[in-house]
Amino acid sequence: MTQAPILMLADVDFATPDGTRSHVSEIARGFARAGRAVELVARGPDPHLEGVTYRRADLRRSGRVGRIVMMNLAGIRAVASMRRRTRLLYYRFDPGLVGVVLIARILGYRPVAEMNNLMFGQDYPDRGRGLAEAAVDRAKVLAMKVAARVTVGFVAVTDRISGILVSAYRVPESRVRVLANGVDVERFHPMDRADAARRVGLDPAERHVLFVGLLADWVDFRSMLTAFNDAAVSRPGARFVVVGDGPEAAAVDRLVDELHLVDRVIRTGGVTDRERVSEYMGAASFCVVAYHGAMLERIGGGSPMKVLEYMAAGRAVLTTKTEGVVDVVGSTGAGVVVDDARMMATAMGELLDDQRRADELGEAGRAAAVERFSWAPVVAETLALLDPPA
Repeated sequence: MTQAPILMLADVDFATPDGTRSHVSEIARGFARAGRAVELVARGPDPHLEGVTYRRADLRRSGRVGRIVMMNLAGIRAVASMRRRTRLLYYRFDPGLVGVVLIARILGYRPVAEMNNLMFGQDYPDRGRGLAEAAVDRAKVLAMKVAARVTVGFVAVTDRISGILVSAYRVPESRVRVLANGVDVERFHPMDRADAARRVGLDPAERHVLFVGLLADWVDFRSMLTAFNDAAVSRPGARFVVVGDGPEAAAVDRLVDELHLVDRVIRTGGVTDRERVSEYMGAASFCVVAYHGAMLERIGGGSPMKVLEYMAAGRAVLTTKTEGVVDVVGSTGAGVVVDDARMMATAMGELLDDQRRADELGEAGRAAAVERFSWAPVVAETLALLDPPA
């Protein structure tokens, strides 16, 4: 019997090279590889995913409100045109998309939501808010309550998000499945370090500490760059490479100036080519990430794809103790977990001085990525939740 197509809805811009785009791409590609026809509604240029039909939301209006309006219009058109072929809707939760999800439910669809964070309610954020910000937060909480009633299943990337769905939004535990992010172990794989460095324009004779990802306020760039500043004093061949862009780019540049690291930090800006991102990882001596733990936990913890990509690339991971991250790195032997910037500086220096040890950690991470974190089981379990019971 022919299986029903899957309609995917994600308010994500495929022109922006971040983890959100990667996650949506991998899930869509995974559905297609599992033999399912997929139609994806999103923003930006066609990602050209094999087996996926792309429906671009035409953003003729600017700003947050305009984006919500156009995404809902595109979603409603897709829901209406596909209702004779399918009742399966998989959407990346965003409060602004609840309107189209509600309509889909009325039309007989079985919506399943992917929950990557909860950046509202739960006293988020902890800094002061004005009346307008508080009103927007309340609207998002209301949208989440509506979604909790009309969505038949939730895929939560962390236990904390699952717990919030159950306790704060009264979602039955039977409708929630915790599935951490996966990684494309074919795209991200070990490379010859010198060859990879040359391909991305880095000096093979230098040692490169690498960060890849969105430059966002929950990333602790001060700890990473302060640690590098301390470790690099006696290691003139060390360089810190930042691959990515985002709202905190200017703040990162100011911090680099403040620490007098202009000649030691390489900022590439956003890199849309995922193969090239893989080559940057291949060029690294090891990779690093630090988070503002309280902020990350407030939005539901983290299951960062960058950590799994570091591991799949066979590069040791240096990170701080953050829920979701420490579980992966600590349980696999893929790297070093530290408490603060001072400890990070010590660990960074030790890894820079001992490439053999760094590579042994990287080999353990690669093995774990292949055995435990590929996308295939994530997609299989998602399909089990998405398909109607027999």
